[in-house]
Amino acid sequence: MAFRNNPIIKGTVLLTVAGFATRILGFFYRIFLADKLGPQMLGSYQLIFPIFAICATIYGLGIQTAISQLIAKHHENEGDRLLGSVLLPGMILSLLLSLSLFALLQGFSVPIASYVLLAPECAVYLRILSILFPFCGVGACINGYYYGVQNARVPAATQVIEQFSRLVFVFLLLSLCPGSAERNCRVAVWGLVVGECISAFYNMYEIKKRAKPAFCSHPLTRSVSGSYLRPLLWLTITLTGSKLVIAILHSAESIFIPASLCQYGCSTAEALSIYGILSGMVMPFILFPSSITNAIALMLLPAVASSEGTGEKKQITRYVYTSTKYSLLLGFACTLFFLCFGSLLGNLCFHNETAGYFLRCLSWLCPFLYLSTTLTSIINGLGKTKETFAITCISQGIKLFCLVMLVPHYGIMAYIHGTLLSQILMTILCYVPLKSYCYKN
Repeated sequence: MAFRNNPIIKGTVLLTVAGFATRILGFFYRIFLADKLGPQMLGSYQLIFPIFAICATIYGLGIQTAISQLIAKHHENEGDRLLGSVLLPGMILSLLLSLSLFALLQGFSVPIASYVLLAPECAVYLRILSILFPFCGVGACINGYYYGVQNARVPAATQVIEQFSRLVFVFLLLSLCPGSAERNCRVAVWGLVVGECISAFYNMYEIKKRAKPAFCSHPLTRSVSGSYLRPLLWLTITLTGSKLVIAILHSAESIFIPASLCQYGCSTAEALSIYGILSGMVMPFILFPSSITNAIALMLLPAVASSEGTGEKKQITRYVYTSTKYSLLLGFACTLFFLCFGSLLGNLCFHNETAGYFLRCLSWLCPFLYLSTTLTSIINGLGKTKETFAITCISQGIKLFCLVMLVPHYGIMAYIHGTLLSQILMTILCYVPLKSYCYKN
């Protein structure tokens, strides 16, 4: 019964089931896209995601985490009044930022595609992509509220709805109205927009049901004028600032892969194909089991924030010990699986031997990637966002060094080895701010 009533376990199970469902759907979707787009156009499609990641960090991710932390710390005393004093200002701020970024991409898509992505053909995809920003921002804020109250039902359903809507839209259009690879790529980007819009409307429907009784009991004007606006803005600025730098580093990594491969001697088509194989075929396999650790991480952050607020050090120690134990077990099991069956998976799913080879090489990422995900969430829950920022920057710095300095001379394997080294170092560094919680009592 204790397990059944534990909100962290219930939330983790819900998010894990939703994560597995979306990733299973995503696998079929990736196989379908790889067939309809081809490796080169799949690489072009993947190139828009660095810009998406930067924009999402500005209008959504930092605000979502800030809302989640404030709700977790004060929900027990304030209850649903936080809908007006925390969630509503967060949504307004997110809308203002997302609409600004929408206007920016609509007006400057050509120079961004040409001079940032080094791929002028991506300009039209960026303009389409920008349409989803306001919907994605609102959905992120609402999910942050539900994470804060440790209710994972709505965020879990949101994941499934978004993925399913996107898949159905793209599958029907590309199956009923087949076209060129470039036209198919546009449809795939429109699929992102459709999925985010539908999931955002679902989020707004769910929060409206919760908001009505709250605002009847506590007038909206009184709620909004509460004492949480200043901490919300401060948390949003600090979290968004650190996440933005990290997103820029991640995006630079994605952009530099094709550019560095061209310096190595690959043609533009070959470089985009290798990038498409890595990001569109191999990494979805590596990240598939992380549905579990991502779910744990999302539920750990508000739980650790709550335990830290009440001074329950032993509980935080248990979180560190348990997450380390199960993340490593899952990670090494996945490494063994990909080492044994990586080549078979690459040939069977994508008819691509290179994908199978890369999958075996990157299988060693699994234990360190999964463990660092849960540990950084605990560190953020403790309010030590500066530490996670520094650790991630160091890790990304190593990968960028390998990309810029080594890949032009030694090829893509220099990037793979650099990725492994950076992830191992990141995992080790995560224990530095957690050293006082690393001994189980």
